[in-house]
Amino acid sequence: MNEITKFLNGIDFDEFGDLIWEHINDWDNSSTDMGKYTVLVFDECETEGEFKIANAMLTAITGYSIQTLLGELAEKYK
Repeated sequence: MNEITKFLNGIDFDEFGDLIWEHINDWDNSSTDMGKYTVLVFDECETEGEFKIANAMLTAITGYSIQTLLGELAEKYK
């Protein structure tokens, strides 16, 4: 894991962001899969620390926390 962290600290953030965006918009990546695997990640969190990490990753990808996204979802189905 240390090697990956060292590698990530030396990459171009814009290029990495573009690559992530490319994969998010890949037609093989359905919204159902994204929703399902996001729920699975949070479901597997056993500690507050793991939850914070998962939430930070979701925020990094979407710009919003799980709490905000769930709030938006609740509003949608009112």
